[in-house]
Amino acid sequence: MRPRLVPLVIAIAILATLIPSTPAAADEPENARLLVNTQRPGAVSRALPREAEVVQRVAETAVVEVDTDEAKQTARELAGVPGINRVEPDRRAFAAALPTDPRFQDQWGWHMASVPDVWKVTEGDNDVVVAVLDTGVDRSAADLRGARFTRGFDAVEDRDPSDANGHGTDAAGVIAAQRNSSGSVGVCPNCSIMPVRVLPDDGGGWHSDIAQGLRWAADHGADIANLSLVSNTSTTILRDAVNYATARGVLVVGAAGNAGTTRRTWPAAYASVIGVAAHDPLGRRYDWSSYGNWVRLTAPGCNWSIGARQYCGTSSASPFVAGVAGLLMSADPKASVSQLVAAVTGRTRSAGFVRHGRIDAQKALVGLSRAVGTDRLALGASRRLVRRAEPVALRGHALSIQRLGVPKAKLQVQQRTRGSRHFRPARNVVTNSAGRLRLVVRPRRTTTYRLVVRGHPVRSRGVTVRVR
Repeated sequence: MRPRLVPLVIAIAILATLIPSTPAAADEPENARLLVNTQRPGAVSRALPREAEVVQRVAETAVVEVDTDEAKQTARELAGVPGINRVEPDRRAFAAALPTDPRFQDQWGWHMASVPDVWKVTEGDNDVVVAVLDTGVDRSAADLRGARFTRGFDAVEDRDPSDANGHGTDAAGVIAAQRNSSGSVGVCPNCSIMPVRVLPDDGGGWHSDIAQGLRWAADHGADIANLSLVSNTSTTILRDAVNYATARGVLVVGAAGNAGTTRRTWPAAYASVIGVAAHDPLGRRYDWSSYGNWVRLTAPGCNWSIGARQYCGTSSASPFVAGVAGLLMSADPKASVSQLVAAVTGRTRSAGFVRHGRIDAQKALVGLSRAVGTDRLALGASRRLVRRAEPVALRGHALSIQRLGVPKAKLQVQQRTRGSRHFRPARNVVTNSAGRLRLVVRPRRTTTYRLVVRGHPVRSRGVTVRVR
């Protein structure tokens, strides 16, 4: 008897203590799958044995379904066919039970990550689309009523991407649950959700389905993609799909897993993915969270989700980061993916168990504002070198702030004279109908000016006028 092709396990990234080694809820498939990379599709079909068939194509890869006992021999035969570049096994995924705790009363993650401070600027924008690649999304869930959904996709069975498992709906709830008194509010309630079903109802799925779903999301307007799933191995088809999405401007966020070790998981370990670990209300790593220098951020690992219950794991931490990214993208629509990544990972709180630190939405927004300040809130001076008390015209604009509905009366020019450590208010200012402003100042010593929105973490770069 030929040796069986043993599929490596992907596990939805929920609490490690709830993940059995062989989940009873997900039946083992009767057949195996092979990923056959070729630029000549006909070569695959002609070389297949009678009992094997091509079930789908993902870019240049044909997904071949074959009897498990025949998989290894079929792979060998296909590898020798002219025109076939590569043959590798597809990988399996398993979902596990979800934790619940109706006694959980404090959505501590919001406050620890300074999300309410960013809500003063924006609660998201419908134009920002977050794809949830998971078991689907139940659009009728109470906490998602009123949320905006885009067209979805089912990579598993080519049907409506609804959710009979619940895991994907919980991830969507962390991102965009509505303020409707049903129990929870998402990090980015005004962001749009794109449901992409890549795992079936019993939680057993394939890398090929995940790859197909990610490519579809990138081609249909996703700005951010959340993958609350992990694998203990990488495949070419998954890596290529991640690269395809990021090359098209999609910010990809992935759960690090719940093994409680430093062992790498994918897609979180890919260089272009923001891998996310999970921390508790004190900022400490949850014992079950995977961690290490390959993980870029940590985020709250237990959050309210659908039905006012606790949803824990890196599966919960990952959509939290995706929601924060949605807020930043809403605040700065012109920001590039590289600028967003730099803001989210470069402006963090200290955490020694991941590469960059603990996510802080307000610090990230400040970092993004500084990175693209000339596009959203800017101030300039007519002259940079003047005599004492000589008039200088300060000109600026606040186009994005006006679009977000911040009252003009909240705009303020601040100044810091040479030798002083802190900025202080100089004058409140009002923009014209085009969002522009003009102000004349008479500095008596070298002074740096900046434009701010009072009570908000938004400011322009400073402009220094030197007095000779």
